[in-house]
Amino acid sequence: SIPTVVGGVAAIPLKKGQTLTKNAILEPGPETGMAIQVSPGKRPVTIPTTPERANANLIRPGDRVDIFAVVDSGRGLNQKREVTLLSQDVTVLATGANINNNLPRTIEKDPSGRLIQTTHIGDTKYTNITLEVKAEEAQDIIFLANTNASSIILVLRNPNDRKPLPRMPASSAESIQSRTIGLGAG
Repeated sequence: SIPTVVGGVAAIPLKKGQTLTKNAILEPGPETGMAIQVSPGKRPVTIPTTPERANANLIRPGDRVDIFAVVDSGRGLNQKREVTLLSQDVTVLATGANINNNLPRTIEKDPSGRLIQTTHIGDTKYTNITLEVKAEEAQDIIFLANTNASSIILVLRNPNDRKPLPRMPASSAESIQSRTIGLGAG
C-alpha cells in the first residue's frame, strides 16, 4: 500500500511503472544512511556532548533545540566570558547512532486484536549529537567544537514552539549582576 512506502528509500534502482516489492524499499535508518534525512541547503554537524550540555541526555532524534555558546574574548584585564544564542530551532538528526526516523514507540496487536503501544526508553548514554544546520552555522559550531567543545550547550524546545526569539544581547557576569531581581515575578 502507498502509506507503507511513503518516506522510504529505494534499495535498488527503480523504473517508472515498476511494481514495488517489500525488499525494494527500506525504511530510513542506519542501513540507508543519514544523507537522505538532511534537508536541501542544510548540513549535518556532529558535536561531542555530555548530559550537562544536552538536557541530561534526554534529547532525542527529531527534537528541536536552541544552541548556546560560551565564548571567551579579550586578553588580560579585558578578558570577558559571554553566553550567546548561536542558533534557534535546530533539528536533532541523531543522538549517538540513533537517527531521526527511529520511532520512540511501537504499536502492535495482541492475540485478541487489541492495539498495544510500547514506549521505548531510548539511549541516554550517547556522547555525541548530530544537528541539521545551515552551512554558515556549521562553520561556527565546528570552530567551537574543535577549540572548546564544552562551550556548546543544547537546550530543548517545545515541538510547538517554532517562533524565533528576537536576538538577545549576550549574557556576562556584569549583565547578570546588573539585572534587578523581581520578587514573585515569573
